[in-house]
Amino acid sequence: MIFSGVNNHNQTVIFATALVSDETEQKYVLLLEQFVDAMKGKAPVSVTTDGDLAMKNAIKSAFPYVHHRLCVWHLICNANSNVHILGFMKSFKKCMLGDFEVGKFENLWDEMVNEFGLHESRWIADMHNKRHMWATSYIKGSFFAGISTTSREGFHSHLGKFVSSKIGLFEFVEQFQRCLTYFRYRKFKADFDSDYGNVVPQTSL
Repeated sequence: MIFSGVNNHNQTVIFATALVSDETEQKYVLLLEQFVDAMKGKAPVSVTTDGDLAMKNAIKSAFPYVHHRLCVWHLICNANSNVHILGFMKSFKKCMLGDFEVGKFENLWDEMVNEFGLHESRWIADMHNKRHMWATSYIKGSFFAGISTTSREGFHSHLGKFVSSKIGLFEFVEQFQRCLTYFRYRKFKADFDSDYGNVVPQTSL
């Protein structure tokens, strides 16, 4: 498990990592409590996850005041898996990403359900119940630092340059550390360029 965020250069930064033996709510709660302890008692103001139920409950327990958002990429994948109707995805993305007032969102949602005949879809009903965790209309105003997915800047592809499924646990830890070193180097370089570099103004022209 990787706890990542954004630094002052809008780069991905890794706060902490952990290897878990099982994905249970109790294990996640313990992990999140350890994370807060490592951060000297400071809990995050927002969290983006893939929607795992055990993790959702653990976050509610360990971070009771956090804004919890569902990953856009995972939502799109789940939508493709649960609704196989031509044209649905365009309407769903509009509901998810459109910067509307709540009333407008609800109208668009009802229109989508009626147009594609989704009144009996359990997944659609579940998504509507969770709309405060993914719809822009409901989460705007909460600070997420521009994060809408669980992996920024293609972090997993960066990690894939260092590790693979064929290596052992010890080698994985070593290679993961090298990956973190690369990310820290980017931060130091960006700091140096910001302090000593020459600013080059740019326009759309």
